[in-house]
Amino acid sequence: MRKRCINKNDFSDITFLIGPKREPIHAHRAMLAARSEVFRTVLKQQLVNGNNKQGPLVLEDEKPEVFLTMLDYMYTNCCTLTIDLCPDVLSNSIEYGLDGLRKIACRFMADCLSIESAAVIFQSAILHDQKELKKRSLAFIEENTLKVFDSERFNDLSDTAFAALLRSDLLQLDEIDILDRVKKWAKTNSISSGQSLRKIAAPVIYTVRLALLSPEELADIEKENDETHFIPVDMLAQAWKMHALKSKGTDKGSIRLRRGTKPRDIHNFIALAANRNPSSDSESGDETGRKILEASKLKETCSDS
Repeated sequence: MRKRCINKNDFSDITFLIGPKREPIHAHRAMLAARSEVFRTVLKQQLVNGNNKQGPLVLEDEKPEVFLTMLDYMYTNCCTLTIDLCPDVLSNSIEYGLDGLRKIACRFMADCLSIESAAVIFQSAILHDQKELKKRSLAFIEENTLKVFDSERFNDLSDTAFAALLRSDLLQLDEIDILDRVKKWAKTNSISSGQSLRKIAAPVIYTVRLALLSPEELADIEKENDETHFIPVDMLAQAWKMHALKSKGTDKGSIRLRRGTKPRDIHNFIALAANRNPSSDSESGDETGRKILEASKLKETCSDS
């Protein structure tokens, strides 16, 4: 099939012009219609309209190598993937209703998780709502938080994917370090997009848990923010309010300890335990948080002695 059918002009009855350069790729209507309901609908409509012999179909937004990989799967039920190619192949599999290819792409990416690929894979899982792939890539990032956050491709994360990542309680980074990574991500994307730092950070900044920082750290951040206006004023005000009242308030997500959160005195009053279970926001969650804080203090005491 590969040698005689895929992208061969002999006996083909449909041609696609792929990408900005409009690279011609040849295929067969019967095969496309048999494997994809999307293609079947399009080709059937052509028959109804009497356009069966019309000219090439132009797909400027497609990449030739991705389209050929998809055809490879449609003709042979298998394909060759790379980690750079796979996110686009996953996108095509969903667009053209190829569930078998979707499963292959997700399985391949899950098996290829690494420090450099984790952010890209997580973003693909978020973008295409692939729950199992999201679960596996998130677990990998949680176990390798610092290395992934400092990886070369991390700043390519979309704001949606970055915000979803920062909702995790199990990241092994302290909140001051997370704020620093948000600033670096926003600065990089601000330069590349030409948009303001504040506008870039807006969809992400509220996932930073400022209330977990010490009063001294908050004061330093507020002083710096007077010049950059990076952090919304209401967000800083809410953190100060919780510090002053020593109250957890209503937004439990903003005071949940992450796995990498360093202990601070203020945590005795407003912090909740890091836990995947939503019930940790309840009284039992508070009790678990208290035990974690006590354990952290005991560990510090032992280290000092």
